[in-house]
Amino acid sequence: MRLPNVFTAMADVAMGFLFTHESLWPPGTFVLLLVASSALYSAGMVINDVFDVEQDRRQRPDRPIPSGRIQLQQAIPLGFLFIVVGEASCAFAALATRDWLPLILAPILAIVILRYNSRWKRTPLGPVAMGGCRFLNVLLGMSVSPQPLGAANYLVAAGIGVYIVGLTWFARREATTSPRNHLLGGFITMLAGLALLWLFPKFSSAPSLADIWNLHPQYWALLWLALAALIGWRFVRAITNPQPALVQAAVKTGILSIIVLDAAVVLGVRGCVPALGVLALLIPAILLGRWVYST
Repeated sequence: MRLPNVFTAMADVAMGFLFTHESLWPPGTFVLLLVASSALYSAGMVINDVFDVEQDRRQRPDRPIPSGRIQLQQAIPLGFLFIVVGEASCAFAALATRDWLPLILAPILAIVILRYNSRWKRTPLGPVAMGGCRFLNVLLGMSVSPQPLGAANYLVAAGIGVYIVGLTWFARREATTSPRNHLLGGFITMLAGLALLWLFPKFSSAPSLADIWNLHPQYWALLWLALAALIGWRFVRAITNPQPALVQAAVKTGILSIIVLDAAVVLGVRGCVPALGVLALLIPAILLGRWVYST
């Protein structure tokens, strides 16, 4: 289930919700969206291992299914149970708010998850599909917005999505020695995603977002440059020496950094305290990552 990574999906939803609400109120709706996102993400991870079982037997026999600790007959129903929980949670959120966007996004997200794992993973569409899942996940957090979604909403969701396209591209051959051109292409795409997140206030009509861009552009730019440097140094090291251990370490950093990116967006929209709340999701993700693999 890649349990540490589930907190990155939670961070996406928390960021999306806070982007469109001043707080996490109403809490019931927020929790339903959080459960939906977590369940659909977990479904994707379980189904990924189901479809990868033959490859894992060759390259990573210690994984739960190839090692025999978990049977396919257990994993397949679990994956689909998570999908049912995710869809049901979105349905309840839609009923509670009388906003039907969650009910539209959830089935699309489930379809993309299934198609990615069954058909697209090993094709050029694979990284795009994975980025699409994150794009839809952020929109799920925004889906009960009291105001119509605008350009800034879609730009933030696209920024996270493009970042994931690059990260997935970077990670495609993490179990073997990766070609440098793949690694470099993935890293450049990740930086493009960061650039979109830096730019989003310019496309917002909300005064609070415009103030970030107009009154403090140097600090806003410095924040994203610092994040690019903090995240990027592991990727640069892996590009210069593309061994599996270094590539996998970079990928793990890139995955956990999703929480940091979400917190940075919340910092720009709602200030320090909500941003620290999102950033706190790093704590369980890092602690669980000591015992459960992330890549």
